Amino acid sequence: MIQRFLQELAGAVSLVAITGVLMVVFFLPTLGLAWWLARSRRRFKAEMLDPFTTLPLRPPGESQRICIEELKEKLDESLIQLLLAAMVSGLVVVMSRQINGPLIGFALVVTLGSFAWLAPKIVRTINELRNRELGFMGERVVGEELNQLIRVGFEIFHDVPFEKFNADHVLVGPPGVYVVETKAKRKDARIKGFARAAVVYDGQRLKFPKGPDTTFLQQARLTAKSVAKWLSSATGEPVKVSPILTFPGWAVERSGRGDVNVLRPDEIKRSFPARPESPLSADQIKRISHQLSERCRLSRNG
Repeated sequence: MIQRFLQELAGAVSLVAITGVLMVVFFLPTLGLAWWLARSRRRFKAEMLDPFTTLPLRPPGESQRICIEELKEKLDESLIQLLLAAMVSGLVVVMSRQINGPLIGFALVVTLGSFAWLAPKIVRTINELRNRELGFMGERVVGEELNQLIRVGFEIFHDVPFEKFNADHVLVGPPGVYVVETKAKRKDARIKGFARAAVVYDGQRLKFPKGPDTTFLQQARLTAKSVAKWLSSATGEPVKVSPILTFPGWAVERSGRGDVNVLRPDEIKRSFPARPESPLSADQIKRISHQLSERCRLSRNG
């Protein structure tokens, strides 16, 4: 009995090896094409230069867009791995002369093992992809609204990259420098009426339909503080940066005042003081904008 089982197992292993060889032969042209394309791409980058001396500024949500592309590639890889595992198991069974216990066991182990390993990874990737797509759309919506400030003398910079974070939007104009932190937050369809889409700000915390939150306010403060520190160092003069927090698609009720201004996107253009305490001169705006412009250019490497 044991000897027969071992013989069947050896036959199954041999069949798997044969199947692997056949798959390599079948996929060899595709692998060769992939190798040629990669080599051609490297040669193109080494031998050709684009004509642009200055690259454009980053559009709203650029970091989110890059993450979305990477997540889609990661999702495709996981799905392909899952498909290949199922194909190998299926080929092993189809190419066998008879259906036997060890063969079926091997196919089930490969298929179920691959599924158990890849399924949680796929689910996590899909959830993160949905959140990134929501964030990308939110930054685009807010960016479109903020671009209207150009006509009243503001310089607008989107998705300004730093070492460990990105400033969603930075506004530079006569009233001062402002960091706008965009938070695209989903609404709960089970909550009816106006309460479903309203956030209350009391100056200390935000109250959403599902409970209070202070992390968004803290992030806006830290971003403004970091940008102010960098700009002060880069320009050689103190630069104050005020934080603005905005929730596209949400109504904002304010029952108090705090150091972070919480606004709807369409309220931002009406929020600046008519007579600022320390208005920026044209030279200051130029110096600050130059530093942001240099930092905010797209990379040639994508």
